[in-house]
Amino acid sequence: MPIILCLLALANGAFFAFSYTLDNQEVALSAEDQEKYKLAKAHLEAVLEINSLCSQLFTDNYINEDVSGKDFAACYNAATSLGNQNNSLFSNEVLAEAKSYRNYRQEISQTLADFNSANFDTISSFTSETEKEISTFSEIYQERLSGPANELSEKVRKVEEAKSLVNNLFDGGNVSENINRNDYNYARGYVDSIERDDVKSELYSRLDTVNNVISERERIAWEKAEAERLAREAAERERHERIANAWHYINVPNYISQNRNNVLNGCEAASLLMALQSKGRLNDMNLHDYAQNMPKSDDPYTGFYLDIFGVEPRDVAHWIDTAPLAEYGRTSSGANVVDLRGSSLDTVANEVANGNPVIIWLTYDYKQPYNWNDGSKMYKNVHVQLVTGYNTETKQFRITDPWTRNNGNYTFYVDWDTVESLYNTIGQRAVVVRDGSAIAKMSATLHAKPLIDALLEGFKKSRLFPENF
Repeated sequence: MPIILCLLALANGAFFAFSYTLDNQEVALSAEDQEKYKLAKAHLEAVLEINSLCSQLFTDNYINEDVSGKDFAACYNAATSLGNQNNSLFSNEVLAEAKSYRNYRQEISQTLADFNSANFDTISSFTSETEKEISTFSEIYQERLSGPANELSEKVRKVEEAKSLVNNLFDGGNVSENINRNDYNYARGYVDSIERDDVKSELYSRLDTVNNVISERERIAWEKAEAERLAREAAERERHERIANAWHYINVPNYISQNRNNVLNGCEAASLLMALQSKGRLNDMNLHDYAQNMPKSDDPYTGFYLDIFGVEPRDVAHWIDTAPLAEYGRTSSGANVVDLRGSSLDTVANEVANGNPVIIWLTYDYKQPYNWNDGSKMYKNVHVQLVTGYNTETKQFRITDPWTRNNGNYTFYVDWDTVESLYNTIGQRAVVVRDGSAIAKMSATLHAKPLIDALLEGFKKSRLFPENF
C-alpha cells in the first residue's frame, strides 16, 4: 500500500517535528497551553498508533482477507476510541465497512459450514437476502462476497430443485400417470447430489413410493408386452405354417439343363420335357434327341424357328409358339398338353395348384422385355421356363429355369406382380401338361380321326357307352 505508507511517513515526520518544537518551548508556555500541548501530543500519538496498527491490514482502504480478528480488533478499537476525533489515515467509515464486511463474510462462511445441520428454512431465508445485503458494500467487497454467496445460493437452489423434482412426480397424493423410470432416475440422482441429509431422508421416502408404483406399472407393462410378443410369435408361426402349407409343388424327377446339354435355344424343349417327365412320360428321353425331333419351320407359329442348338443369328429370336409346342408335346408323349395362350395368370396359378406343370414364356432373369427382332414380333430376351410351384397364400411362383447359372442355381421364387407383368407383355403365352383321360391320351397318341372313330364305335358296340354317346 504505497500511498498509505507515504502518508504514514509524512504524518510521522510532522508529528516528530511538532513534538520537538513544543518540547523545546515547554518552559515558555503557560499552564493552559501546556495542557493543550499534552492533549495534542496524546492525540497525535493515538493517530500514529492507529496508522501503525492498521497500515498492514488494508490495501487501498479495503481490509485484507487474511487479517486475524485480534489484529483487526486492535486497529478498530484504537480508531473508535478517538470517536469523531479520528483523523487518522483510516477513517471510521472505512473501518466500519471493513468490520461489517468481515462480519457478513463470517456469517456466510458459517452458514456454509453449518449447511447440513442448521435449520434449512433459516438458511433459505438468509440466502434470499444475501444479494440485497451484498449490494450495500463497496464494489471490491461485493466481488469478494459474491463467491461464497453464490456457493451458498447454489446449495440452497439444489435443495429446492430436488424438492420440486420429487413434488412433480406426484399429482395430488398419487404418483402421476405419465411418470416413467427415467423421470424417477433423474430425480433420484438429483436428490443424491444435495447436501442436506434430513431433506434427502424425506425425499427418499417419497421416491420409494414412486419407485414402487413405477415397478408395478413396469411389471404390468412387461406382462402385457410379453403376452403381445407371444401372440405375435404365435401368429408368425401360424403365418409361416400357413404359407408352408399353401405351397403346391410339382415334383420334377430330373432337372434338364439346356446349356449344359448344348441345346442353347432349347428352353421350350427342356421345359416341356421336364413337365412331361413330372407326369411320368418320356422318362428315358434325353434333351438332345427331344430337341432334334421337334418340328422345325420358318414360321414359329407352326414349328421351331431358326437354330435350336446354336445362337446364330444373334439378332433374331430362336423360338416356337405355344400351339406347335403343345402339339409336339401331345404327339411325342400322348399326354394331355393344352395351349393356354391368352389365359390369365390366375388360370396358370390354378393349373399349378392342381398339380399341373406350366411351360411359360417370360424373360431371362425376369428383366423387362426389350427389342423387337423380326417379323415374328418376339422379344430378344424372351425365355421359356417351367412353373413348378405356386403359393396360394403369398401368390408366389416357384420357377424352374432350364438355363443353369454358373453357380448351379436354376430354381427361383418370383412374386406375382413380376410374373404377371412379363407374362402379359409377352402375350400371355403358356402351355400346361395335364394327366387327361384315357381317350384323350389315346387321341393324342394316335392322332388320327378315322382310328379314333373306329375305336369309339367299338366301345359303343360293347355297350360301355349309351347309344346317344
